[in-house]
Amino acid sequence: MKTILIVDDIFENLYLLRVLLEKEGYTVIEANDGKEALDKLEDNTVDLIVSDILMPVMDGYMFCQACKKDKRFEAIPFVFYTSTYTEKTDEDFGLKLGAAHFLRKPTDPDKILDLIQTLLETDSTAEKPKIKEEFTEQEVLKLYSKRLISKLEQKNQDLEKEIFEREKVELKLINENAILDLIANNKPIKEVFNHIINNYEASRPELYVSISLLEEDGVHLNFISGPSLPKTYAKAIKRLAIGKSVGSCGTAAFTKKAIIVADISTHALWVNYRDLAKKHNLKSCWSIPILSEKNKVLGTFAIYSNAIKTPTLGNIKELNSAVNLAKIAIVKFNIMAEVKKRDESYKTLVNHASDAILTYSFDGVIHSFNKATYTKLGYTLKEFSKLQLKDIVVGPIIESTEHYDRLMSGVSVIFEKKLICKDGTILNIEVSAKREKENRILSIARDITERKKAEIRLLESEHNLRQSQIVANIGSFTIDLESDSWESSPVLDDIFGIDQHYIRDKDGWDKIIHPDQREEVLEHFENCIHNRKK
Repeated sequence: MKTILIVDDIFENLYLLRVLLEKEGYTVIEANDGKEALDKLEDNTVDLIVSDILMPVMDGYMFCQACKKDKRFEAIPFVFYTSTYTEKTDEDFGLKLGAAHFLRKPTDPDKILDLIQTLLETDSTAEKPKIKEEFTEQEVLKLYSKRLISKLEQKNQDLEKEIFEREKVELKLINENAILDLIANNKPIKEVFNHIINNYEASRPELYVSISLLEEDGVHLNFISGPSLPKTYAKAIKRLAIGKSVGSCGTAAFTKKAIIVADISTHALWVNYRDLAKKHNLKSCWSIPILSEKNKVLGTFAIYSNAIKTPTLGNIKELNSAVNLAKIAIVKFNIMAEVKKRDESYKTLVNHASDAILTYSFDGVIHSFNKATYTKLGYTLKEFSKLQLKDIVVGPIIESTEHYDRLMSGVSVIFEKKLICKDGTILNIEVSAKREKENRILSIARDITERKKAEIRLLESEHNLRQSQIVANIGSFTIDLESDSWESSPVLDDIFGIDQHYIRDKDGWDKIIHPDQREEVLEHFENCIHNRKK
């Protein structure tokens, strides 16, 4: 079984190579740099070495040179496997140091395995052809230093580029988060659009951005924001009908597709708007439709330029990011507009209600109320806004402990109260109350003053009727058609000679009606029950 030493400072590279080799039955030893690899060679018998080049402490070139200068290790086949040193001069230098082969990452796994198998099967004792060109140690170090400096410079440039890109991404995230904060805080849509546009234009001063919204009629684009565009141009496209050949934006909104016009002066879509664009030195326009999740057009995101210009892949990627932010803002704006519309409709409905509707807390603070609340009590809006419950309620807010407990458990309760009007008169009200969030109570109060007066009049009328019957010795009875039962007045009880315990049902008539009239009375009684009439 052959043993292979693999050297790399990247864990993932070591892992992948180890898995590949062990799967083929090789024994694998790992090292993270050239110095550690030399220590491993001291303690192990190795048949082949595969090494990266750019590593800390001792890189691959120095490690290879050290191996080839040591009689114990010079015959071990040495393979460079790198993703950093990829030029022809790098390969030539590695081979001159004594490497058997030079591979560039990524390399097909089968090619790696074939090469290793070939190198291991080659007789290491066979005489090797001498290299015609010999290098002194100073010359090797000179070549090595030159290549190392070049690679370090390249690495530094790559690092600077990576830092720049990372800072660019971080700035983009900061800007996007700032815009999302504006959206979350329900800032006006134009303010949000201005931030999106300013962020996009900040690193692209040669471009001008505009955002338009499709109106509810579905056929007109309304220009909302384009701070860098000429004001006269923005005014001219303030309200634009969409269609098949209406510039870039009107066509994009109509077709639901991105419209890229690199040269306005020659493009058919701009025939009717060419002079307007020329007047303002606008030579190209790309427009992206802003679509909802259901593929409904919300608006357009347009990019203008003073030069004939076609977007790059980078432009399109960045453009999509800005368009998505605009989409989020529009969706949130539409939701808030719908909520506002419903809220206004609810407020209108509440204010037109004839019953008083108000919310309050048990500390007596009135939080909201409708028009009927203060007008029924004779107050103006300004006057009532200064009042608390104690100023208008007679007695405690909730008198019944049972009602309070039910309210706090979320159950609706109905009870009667008295309210004090501005002029001191009293209103009798029936209250339907229910606890809402934050322990506020929503109440609907109906004026039952007239109903109370009617109830009193009815009681007085019934009392007078009973007194009249007593004086005239006239009895009366009432029949409940639902239960087939009846009630009688005291005078009638005296006439029939029955007491309060007498069972008053249909059969009860048999015992108190004269036999000669029983059939007629019972027939009338049955008729009343079956026909539900008096």
